[in-house]
Amino acid sequence: MHTWKTHLEALLRRLAETHGDAPLREIQRTLASVLEAHSVRFQTPQGSDLPPNTALSSIRDQPIVVSIDIHSQVLGTTLSQAAVAPSDDHAQLTPESRFQPGEAATDSSTTPFHEAFIREFARLEQRHEFMWAGYVVRELLPRMGFPLNETKLILDRLCSEGILAISKVPNPKNPNFPATGVQLNREHPRVRAALEAQPAEPPPNESPSEPTELASS
Repeated sequence: MHTWKTHLEALLRRLAETHGDAPLREIQRTLASVLEAHSVRFQTPQGSDLPPNTALSSIRDQPIVVSIDIHSQVLGTTLSQAAVAPSDDHAQLTPESRFQPGEAATDSSTTPFHEAFIREFARLEQRHEFMWAGYVVRELLPRMGFPLNETKLILDRLCSEGILAISKVPNPKNPNFPATGVQLNREHPRVRAALEAQPAEPPPNESPSEPTELASS
């Protein structure tokens, strides 16, 4: 079961590993972009904002609040424990709390990003037998306007939401390292909604960098 809590925990763990020296202002901006949030703030349990120049690695073992403003709803978690407690206005972290948010609703509505990505991915998937994850991270998402340093997190998010599924296949060019593939989950409500609304004949958008062969990711 994927929840906001578990998804945010995974994002924070990955950021701590790859961007531990980055200041919180950059981490907040990256999270806001990945989560399509209005804003993200790192705070103390008392509700005070942490200094924006603080390195992410320096707060890894401290109890903190991560407040995410999405359509006027704010969620919270910790970097080390992700212990969350509900309140009337927002979810606030306390180290003793063990509140587990419910599973995210699987509504069929899609954001403009989801629609554009799903349609483009479906178009490419029809033309190519194998879609490898490295292509999505290094080519497809940057082509759609996302910074390269955020695309791995975006791919993780799409997989955690169930929009994409990860698979491993033998790589004839490098047998010791199977190729990581991604497939569109056409049974997902958001995928169905995006594809049902797609024009019958979408305009061609061929690119010489489209995936035409296996590559390790």
